[in-house]
Amino acid sequence: MKLSYRKSPLSILILGGTGFLGQSVVMQCLARGYSVTVCVRGDTPNELPQSVERRIADRHDPLAVAQSLGNGRWDVCIDMSGYLPIHVRQTATLLRERVAHYIYISAVKAFEPPTPHHVAITEKSPTYSPIDETITHIDNHTYGPLKATSEQIVRSLFPLRATILRPQVIIGPHDCSGRLAYWLLRAQGTGTPLLPGRGDDHLQVVDVMDIAAFMMKVIQNRWVGDFNLAGEKVSWLRFVQLLNMSHGQWVASEKIAEAGLSFRELPLYRVKGSTEASYMNIDNSKARAHGFTVTDFSHSVSRYAAWLSENGHRIPDDIHAEWLTPEQEYELVKASAGAVSH
Repeated sequence: MKLSYRKSPLSILILGGTGFLGQSVVMQCLARGYSVTVCVRGDTPNELPQSVERRIADRHDPLAVAQSLGNGRWDVCIDMSGYLPIHVRQTATLLRERVAHYIYISAVKAFEPPTPHHVAITEKSPTYSPIDETITHIDNHTYGPLKATSEQIVRSLFPLRATILRPQVIIGPHDCSGRLAYWLLRAQGTGTPLLPGRGDDHLQVVDVMDIAAFMMKVIQNRWVGDFNLAGEKVSWLRFVQLLNMSHGQWVASEKIAEAGLSFRELPLYRVKGSTEASYMNIDNSKARAHGFTVTDFSHSVSRYAAWLSENGHRIPDDIHAEWLTPEQEYELVKASAGAVSH
């Protein structure tokens, strides 16, 4: 279906916009001559060009959002900060008659884990059932259902005018999540880094620039519907080789489970066949049929490594605190030495 936009330049409202993905999307919009407004809390350092109009409001305060947006009208709203259904409903209702096209950034965690777990997740896979819209606590159990509920709200308020984008784990410049940074820093460090599993588990990420570029195609072509955005699946053996971590020690997943470690202590690691590993098996064929391109994994890693080096490893302390400690790593590596090898 083709949506009706006003004459150029297109006007874009971004809820969020100063963070990781937001910065890339803003720059892509500006490169195409679009008029860009961002609505943000103002907590994140604002490095956007002066041509970007800023509106300051916290979505926890719907009155402040309404006052900040005023009577503005836009061709497209890109909702990057809609984590809670209560916020999504408030904002989408406010903009229902003032925005032609609503693009909601969801996540692959909106899907229920497939059974069996090795089945790839497609756009036709079932998402979680709606949950109570007043829930505001976000954790590993509520995150997916909250996103799925928000998707349904957007579709109901923007019938035939909504696009749902579900990115895989995003990597690239300005990523301060620490997920890829953990392994890059381990590769550069001294000692023997722990390598999880036996090398035959998989990880799957997506480059931030690929998402931003596809979003421009969605806007230009007025595409509606759902799209899963994911890069190639990569074995941990290939990942380790790419990082030149031949000095590492493989530690069996059973030992990692016995130590009570999860993907928080060992970012990106999901044991093959587990529920969480389902989210490292996302089918991107629908998006690719619509022009989604995937940057070579090695190039994405190299580009992020360069940014990380140039920007002083800007990983928040609370994320550092979740990582596997050097003491834990040493003990696991010592106990596994010679037990698992390649």
